[in-house]
Amino acid sequence: MEQSRHSFRAAKIGLLGCNAHDRTTLTRQLSRLGALPVPLEAVASDHLEGSDRLCVLVVDGEAELGEEAFPRNTGRHIAIVALVGSEAPSHLNRILRQSISAHMMKPVRSVGLFTALCIARQSFDVHSRLAGRVEKLEDRIRQRRFVFAAQLALMKALDISEEAAFARLRSAAMERRITIEEMSVELVEAGSAVSAIA
Repeated sequence: MEQSRHSFRAAKIGLLGCNAHDRTTLTRQLSRLGALPVPLEAVASDHLEGSDRLCVLVVDGEAELGEEAFPRNTGRHIAIVALVGSEAPSHLNRILRQSISAHMMKPVRSVGLFTALCIARQSFDVHSRLAGRVEKLEDRIRQRRFVFAAQLALMKALDISEEAAFARLRSAAMERRITIEEMSVELVEAGSAVSAIA
């Protein structure tokens, strides 16, 4: 049974760089939500994937955390809630570089954590899906040159039009249930586009 999007029961929530007051308040509130607070000295790769993967990371945006404790690309792997106590540009820039998903104002109080966690998870999921789509589209763009090369080879070898060459590529790709781009890469790399499709 899938967990509700608004439930954090048994979810591991990392607490990084939080002062004693904020850590105590967060731990109490997370326990009320049924979540498992995980105090951290540093973010490890185990926290970003695998069985020890965190659901959300709550990090104090004002804590002086080095690259070893809080790697720059952490926000690509996990939803981050930043605790913000100062709107100084240097603090905000540091937080923004981490691609945070939500924030809470300091000092942490007993309200707002659930909302921040929900927003962080939703924002992270949306950004992750969009990043995946962008990556897929960029990959297709990189493969387009192979489509052009395969079309040219077919046009030259079979003395057919550009449209006819593309139709043959499309038909061959559909038969093999792969994209036209993948078919074109295979044909160009094999060096004999014509014999495979003609």
